[in-house]
Amino acid sequence: MDYTVSIYTGLTDVDNPESGELKAQKSGSFSSGDKDNLLKTVAFDEPVTVNQGEIFSVVAAFAGSGGQSVMLYYDCARTLNGIQANCAAQPHQSYIYLNEYYGWSDYGNTNNTNFRIKAFTNNVAEPDTAVTAVKLNKHALELNWQQSEQLTAEVLPENAANKNVIWTSSDSGVAEVSQEGVVTAKGAGSAVITVETEDGKMQDSCTVTVKKPITDIKITGTGELKAGDKAALSVVILPQDTTDDTTVVWTSSDTNIAAVDQNGLVTALSKGTVTITAKAGTHTAEHTLVITQAAPKPTESTTEATTEVTKPTQKPTESTTEATTEAPKPTQKPTESTTEATTEAPKPTPKPTESTTEATTEAPKPTQKPTEATTEATKPTESTTEVTKPSEQPTETPTQKPDTEPTKPDTEEKVVYEMRQDAEGVWHYYANDVIAADYCGMACNEYGWWYIQNGDVNFTYTGMACNEYGWWYFNNGQLDLTFYGLANNEYGTWFYTNGQLNFGFTGMLIPDDRWLYVRNGQVLTDYTGMAVNEYGWWYFKDGQLDFSYTGMACNEYGWWYFNNGQLNLTFNGLADNEYGTWFYTNGQLNFGFTGMLIPDDRWLYVRNGQVLTDYTGMAVNDYGWWYFKDGAIDFVYTGMAVNEYGWWYFNNGIIDFAYTGIGSNEYGQWYFNRGTIDFGYSGTFFADGRQYTIRNGLVIS
Repeated sequence: MDYTVSIYTGLTDVDNPESGELKAQKSGSFSSGDKDNLLKTVAFDEPVTVNQGEIFSVVAAFAGSGGQSVMLYYDCARTLNGIQANCAAQPHQSYIYLNEYYGWSDYGNTNNTNFRIKAFTNNVAEPDTAVTAVKLNKHALELNWQQSEQLTAEVLPENAANKNVIWTSSDSGVAEVSQEGVVTAKGAGSAVITVETEDGKMQDSCTVTVKKPITDIKITGTGELKAGDKAALSVVILPQDTTDDTTVVWTSSDTNIAAVDQNGLVTALSKGTVTITAKAGTHTAEHTLVITQAAPKPTESTTEATTEVTKPTQKPTESTTEATTEAPKPTQKPTESTTEATTEAPKPTPKPTESTTEATTEAPKPTQKPTEATTEATKPTESTTEVTKPSEQPTETPTQKPDTEPTKPDTEEKVVYEMRQDAEGVWHYYANDVIAADYCGMACNEYGWWYIQNGDVNFTYTGMACNEYGWWYFNNGQLDLTFYGLANNEYGTWFYTNGQLNFGFTGMLIPDDRWLYVRNGQVLTDYTGMAVNEYGWWYFKDGQLDFSYTGMACNEYGWWYFNNGQLNLTFNGLADNEYGTWFYTNGQLNFGFTGMLIPDDRWLYVRNGQVLTDYTGMAVNDYGWWYFKDGAIDFVYTGMAVNEYGWWYFNNGIIDFAYTGIGSNEYGQWYFNRGTIDFGYSGTFFADGRQYTIRNGLVIS
């Protein structure tokens, strides 16, 4: 009898065992004479995968041959010897196909019977073990610039079938990562290194912090002062994007000759020579100052302050009008003092209250040497005349034995090097008549210098090679002393002149349609900063001149303003960077300016070149003393304000030197005489229809 057993998965109709996808099928036959014909096992050649919850069917088809009939047995509920035996199938478990007219019938549901067809499953092979997690050996990493470190990833479980991982960096400009997990610091900042498994997309990450330590510190400023004069020194910290603490500590070698405050302001005291030292972190810089004879002492001004002050009508100058020195000394708050009040204007502050670490007003000279020092390459001392290009090109078959031996150092055993042809006309490089098969480099004969590769002259080689005299450019195997341009090797892109790598060149190049930045002969593809040529100073970003850049940039000479990629020495105004808004004059950040500005329709307060948007207090210009709130003149403010010279009365934003009356603050009511608190007055005062009793300027009743 013939049979066919089929397996279907994913049934779409539970009443049709053949409504799914045919996954496997096995056919065969057995004889009715077999003793075990009532129980037949059919094993499939390949395993069939059935997902959890999926409806599947096992279908057996039988066909008799030669007049044989097919007899099917089924189980049913019956009673044997008084014992009830229920072998019935559940609905949708046992079907029979009678003919096309009846189709499939659910015997388990209608007849409570179950045909003796049983399906058994067996896992013939264990599935691959899936990845459950991945763990890094470190989750935080701190590196210095250009430092590298290996991260390792553990894929779990240990018997996972696929342990392949993928490494990525959130910011490759800060930290790069190879597919082997090697992290390399590229720039200051933070980046997240992530490892992800191919199987399951499991992840773990490590936060990398890259620091740029201070490498150098320099002091700029005058080298000579007269006794009694003052001057501000500035400091340049390199690299400019260091992540170290840039707090500078100033000291003087002799405070009797000159004193220096922590803002770099030097006060010359007496004749002599003194060393001013600036320290940032572990780095120090020294600056020698020569103090000459004292300058004549200026006389004290007695100019009376005007009581009629107009509002500003024009841009104030950078200098302020000096008031008299007879104003009362500053106090933290009004006290019961007996100090005589003055009717004169308050004295302007003698110096900015804050200073910056960079202060220079000198514009860079276009002809000045760039900031980065160059290393001068050693020119050949022997080969310049020997490598002159001959009048005839080598024919690859020179007929004469070369006379010139390479400039190899002598050893204890004399070795004779030479180039010559073998019997087949191939040029080789010989050492004591034996081909130097392990030699790769340069060699010369009477026809010039040639590139040797594994002991043979390589007439197809074009590129770089070096000897004790420098790096040289070869074209078709021969030294090309006419080559001018760029060449590459595994270390980068380099600038060649007259066939030799020009280590002495630092500046700008335009080999095609791009201006590139070169330092010590190497093209710096990651350089961002300033560079100069005969046409001016320019702004570079990622190694290329950025003609679209408008904004601020700095070098060791100060902070500068660029317009469309070029230094604009005519720019006067404000510019922004991530640290704030700054005041520029003649294209340079003016760290020396402290005062008032009106760039548009608002008067702003500037200290050491920076616009202080949060400043609340007093400031002076040619038109008077003004009250600032949140960095701008408050023209509606009427009340009291204090500076180091006393308490003052403001009317509509300006000191009212004509005001005599009562003013109030959080400490009480106070008697003002000609614009300032009269701490020396005790008595009575009539105003606003009432009498005030005053003691030492304070209203007590």
